[in-house]
Amino acid sequence: MPAIPLPFVIALLLILLSAQLPRERGKSAKLAVVFLSFCALVVSCVGLRWHYQWSAMAMIQPMLAVTLPSLLWLCFTRTIGYAAPWRLLSWLPVGLVPVLLFGPVDWRLGQDVLISLSYLGHTALLFRLSHRSSDEYSQVTFSQSHTVPRLCLGAGLFLLFSVLTDLAIALDAWLGQGQSLIWILTISQCLVVTGLSYAVVVVSRISGGAELPVAQTQDSTIGTLPFSNPILVPEVHAAASVSAPDEGVEDSPDDAARHLEAQVEVQAEAQDARVMQALTTLLQEQVLYLDPNLTLAVLARKTGVPNRQLSAAVNRQTGLNVSQLINQYRIEKARQLLKETDFSITEIYGMAGFNTKSNFNREFSRITTMTPSAYRRSAD
Repeated sequence: MPAIPLPFVIALLLILLSAQLPRERGKSAKLAVVFLSFCALVVSCVGLRWHYQWSAMAMIQPMLAVTLPSLLWLCFTRTIGYAAPWRLLSWLPVGLVPVLLFGPVDWRLGQDVLISLSYLGHTALLFRLSHRSSDEYSQVTFSQSHTVPRLCLGAGLFLLFSVLTDLAIALDAWLGQGQSLIWILTISQCLVVTGLSYAVVVVSRISGGAELPVAQTQDSTIGTLPFSNPILVPEVHAAASVSAPDEGVEDSPDDAARHLEAQVEVQAEAQDARVMQALTTLLQEQVLYLDPNLTLAVLARKTGVPNRQLSAAVNRQTGLNVSQLINQYRIEKARQLLKETDFSITEIYGMAGFNTKSNFNREFSRITTMTPSAYRRSAD
């Protein structure tokens, strides 16, 4: 029985996974399916070129290689809802590689350098994205937003590993006359596409899918329990008006500028207060925080306030980001359930809107400085 080269085994697994994803995530998995299918094409091209010596693949492989990081960046940013500036610049190397391939012979020597620079550039973009505020991941569920930085770092490291593979190939050509070229390429490409595919699949699974009605996200008992301790959110008051200048008294240019600046600050504060009031009313009346699929994009749509404006208003009014605010509501509900019911901790974390017990334990300890079990014992 003939052995199947490893790249084709990986390609088959990626195709099977891409066929399964839409059943789990529906339309929200569309980008992940495209990326998995593309990765299957990449490793198939490696198999055809190096295991079956198809020379035609030599022209196709550089185009696929340079497209991979750009497509990865597109999948990450679109799936998590990050408004990446200068998004189209990510595709500049994809447009330059055909110029190098079909240009003068001397130009073709630069295609490998361009591909390596593209991988390094996208590595830097992913590392930078990992340090962004969780409020910039507007499509990611609040309880899973902490996962995004790790996925960005992991994907960036796989791109960096691909660049190091090029160095290993050059070293092999110098010391071993290219005897290990096929194995280096095969193993590295399979590892890279597998790692990147895993990251994209996880990102698609933690992003908000179809919005669930709140009634489906809470136990019937929860709605009957009033808050014993309201969330510590600053009260919203109407902003004080700035007194107008006395009639008949002319302001100096500096006084007029300060007066205008004060008016702008008061108007901005009043606007933030209105946004905060709308969000607080929405959360308390519709208990949206109990929805484990809740995202910043959903809150922005329901309040009618753009993502950035909503996030900035919450930060200025409370000193928290939106994710931290939502988790405060959830932990307050969990504390109440721990004190007033006999539900197990495993049941309570789901009732409070968390997806996993580990996320619940981490946030509970961060906010209360106690574990859920210790808090229940202290409340007895």
